[in-house]
Amino acid sequence: MNAIEIKDLRKSYPTGHIIRKRITALRGISFSVKKGETFGLLGHNGAGKTTTFKILTGLIFPGGGEVKILDKSPDDLEAKNSIGFLPENPYFYTYLTPVELLQFYGGLFNIERKKLHDRIEYLLDLLSLTKWKDTRIGKFSKGMLQRVGMAQALINDPEILILDEPMTGLDPVGRKELKNIILSLKEKGKTIIFSSHILSDVEMICDRVAILIRGRIVETGSIEELLVKRSTGYEIELTANAKEWVKNKGLEYSPSGSSIIVTLKDFGEAQKLLKEAVNEQLEILSFIPRRVMLEDLFMEEYRKYEKDIRGGS
Repeated sequence: MNAIEIKDLRKSYPTGHIIRKRITALRGISFSVKKGETFGLLGHNGAGKTTTFKILTGLIFPGGGEVKILDKSPDDLEAKNSIGFLPENPYFYTYLTPVELLQFYGGLFNIERKKLHDRIEYLLDLLSLTKWKDTRIGKFSKGMLQRVGMAQALINDPEILILDEPMTGLDPVGRKELKNIILSLKEKGKTIIFSSHILSDVEMICDRVAILIRGRIVETGSIEELLVKRSTGYEIELTANAKEWVKNKGLEYSPSGSSIIVTLKDFGEAQKLLKEAVNEQLEILSFIPRRVMLEDLFMEEYRKYEKDIRGGS
């Protein structure tokens, strides 16, 4: 079963005071997120990521298409209760403390008092907020606000977690901690959909991704599917004592600590070299496709789309 289903989703906004125009945010996007899957929605600023998330959470209405949360409309109360949402720029009442804020949000979900107290204590500890639990939120940094925002997104122990740029404002320690939390939630079978400009984090965490450019999805698939099919060759890692043997074959290598790496474009050539290395009883440390990075893939798709736009297509 899919946790989230989006079909031909469209949305535009009116703009201007005298001359009224419409800006198109989403141009008929379609994708689904399986239950228990971690899904990344990638795109530049203005691509339509936040608009998609706001439609999923029922904060705005679509201009067309179909959206289902656990086979229900985003307006359905049961669907809403199954979601935890962290917006890109969370705003909270600055005079509240983290405990007071979480009590407020827990009350919206009608969580029983004792259960809510235990849940708040757990989340404060999970997000390293216990020390500041009685400090007014108005004194918090951007990174601390993100931690509070993540706590409120988890207060109802949601089945589906929607995170809009969750790493924003976090220092390296905070980013590492949040990644670990997301991975632990993934292990518990939670469905997670999030956007991030830190593509290395997306590559590490996500099962599948969709690339959104100017309101259109241009690629969807697993990390392996998207990156391996764009393999730029094959890397063979050998111990350093194979240097002369590699040189005698007229091949170049790159040093890598106590080993060397030989890169070949053709699989047949790489396979032949492997067999010869085995016959020479050389120690082979690894043999892997040389993948492009997710960042490279995103930029490739972005440039391709911009070229099409300039060309009038």
